[in-house]
Amino acid sequence: MVDLNSDVAILRREVAELRGQVSRLESESYRSAQLTPGSSGFVDIGSTIGTLTVSLQDVRPYANGSRVRLRSGNPTRATINRGELRITYGKTDQSGAPTGEPRTMTLALTDELEEGGWTAINVNLEGVPPSDLGYLRLTEIIATSISLRSENSSPAP
Repeated sequence: MVDLNSDVAILRREVAELRGQVSRLESESYRSAQLTPGSSGFVDIGSTIGTLTVSLQDVRPYANGSRVRLRSGNPTRATINRGELRITYGKTDQSGAPTGEPRTMTLALTDELEEGGWTAINVNLEGVPPSDLGYLRLTEIIATSISLRSENSSPAP
């Protein structure tokens, strides 16, 4: 009976640990989105103020790399005045799996992401020409300044 109680205690600890890992993975997947050149549509990505949407609109050669045009949708009721976006990008193999050393950058969001609207975001990616760009992973959208409409500008109920 002692062995059975010990086994149950071990299994309970393992289940608690696995629940924590699942929770962390769910949180990370909410806060990141992966885009690939040639894909259509948009993906949802969590930010510090809510869910935003992002699509990859265009990839062109630029200097020693690529210039990517993203389209970000802000379905929230807050305008993001300033913020930051962490981007990881690189090459992929034939199966679409990342290869080589990924590159990482932090982009300062200087254009407002207006409430209920779309905003174009141009990003210069160094060292990876369009022919080699296999993926773009967006993480950690952090709003550092937002604005809301004043109470007086809201329609009456």
